[in-house]
Amino acid sequence: LPSCMFECCVGVVCVMLNAVVAIVTAIAVTAHSTSVISTNTFVVASVVGLVIYIATITQSRLQQDAVVTKQKRSAKRADAFPPPYPNTWYHIANSSDLKPGHVKLIEVVGKTMVLFRGVDDKTVKLLDAYCPHLGANMGAGGVVVGDHLQCPFHQWQFDGDGKCQTIPYTDNIPSSAVAKSYEVMELYGAICFWYDVEGRPAHWKPHLIPQLESGNYIYRGSYKSRNVHMHIQDYAENSADLQHIAPMHGQMLIPFTQIPVPFIQIVHVAGWTTAAKRKAESEKGKREISVEENTLVTTDNHTEKDGAERVEEEGGISGTPHIAYFADTAHLAFRGQPIPRTAAVAEVTFVGAAIYYFHFHTDIGDVMLIQTNTPAKPLEQQVEFFWWSEKSMPWVIATYVVGNWIAQWKNDIEVWENKTWLTKPLLVKNDGPIMPLRRWFAQQFYSDNSLSCAAANTQSLAW
Repeated sequence: LPSCMFECCVGVVCVMLNAVVAIVTAIAVTAHSTSVISTNTFVVASVVGLVIYIATITQSRLQQDAVVTKQKRSAKRADAFPPPYPNTWYHIANSSDLKPGHVKLIEVVGKTMVLFRGVDDKTVKLLDAYCPHLGANMGAGGVVVGDHLQCPFHQWQFDGDGKCQTIPYTDNIPSSAVAKSYEVMELYGAICFWYDVEGRPAHWKPHLIPQLESGNYIYRGSYKSRNVHMHIQDYAENSADLQHIAPMHGQMLIPFTQIPVPFIQIVHVAGWTTAAKRKAESEKGKREISVEENTLVTTDNHTEKDGAERVEEEGGISGTPHIAYFADTAHLAFRGQPIPRTAAVAEVTFVGAAIYYFHFHTDIGDVMLIQTNTPAKPLEQQVEFFWWSEKSMPWVIATYVVGNWIAQWKNDIEVWENKTWLTKPLLVKNDGPIMPLRRWFAQQFYSDNSLSCAAANTQSLAW
């Protein structure tokens, strides 16, 4: 539709151009009595206008064809990947965006939902967007009345559990007048909802962060990326792919950009493991992760086995199945020589399949970062970052630390957006614990009825 409207507008402009030329020509005829010149001018203007119109239509059609081709290629690529919507908590909005009485349409994980905040109780509710009466989208024109959501079509009102409480023209409310509701929670300014394809209630919730609960940290900022056309599991898998770190993240970049800093390298020592494995090995008195699970690789090709020791256990989540850890100790080097006082430690806690807690330790102070990935489509992620730092740490330093991480994160996007999924990758020694991560991810976040990417791409045509 937008393309057709654009073509029509161009056509109208061309007609107007011809009209203007005709008027000018008429004036010229009156002034100079040169009918031959006026006729030739009109013909030339008409031809030019027609050529512009045809060229514009052709360009528009080519752009449409390119979009269709890209969509087909994306759908074919998606078929190779695991289910696109893991059972987990997802970030769907920010608390600051939803004032009491406000309504927001949410379209993620193949669902169309409506988010609203009560006027009286100030709590957030999430329902299926389509009214069970006649299918009106309550996220388009719906309003909050008290703590209920009112459908714009016939003014039926639904509470936070999805039950219809008011029908203005009858007191006989059917017991089946229920819109599907979803579990929601607010965490550090983010509104999250529980998704489970089996319809099971949440059996865990994102845990509180002790540092942010201490009162010693202050909120510093946020960053929202463009949507990234990748599978959600690829991000998690990056942490276990230890051999990609040197070629993809061994160059210092200007924060938030892809601009390299000449002659400055980053030397990494990294590792990944699950909370359950760490607990089991801790109970056996071990302080190291096995070589298979955690071979640690630096950009100068040395290996170690102790990086995971830097991952702190959060209170109350020891051994929790939905938790995993990534640790990265890094320092800067100039032409291969370490630069003093540049060491930093990043400790990342995987909170389910779509939320990540980062704890950056530096000589100047500590930074906490939350990153969220939410699938808008099977191969399209909405990505946001939120960060805090110790009060004593200057805002510019905290933002510099986070900007460095985001710059390195951006380095992987081109690969993510163009790669495919290999069920049986050709792995070699020291690649890292890629298969253990895949097993953990599948066991924790997929279930019997998890939709394949192909099914997710076509579910809207189920009727």
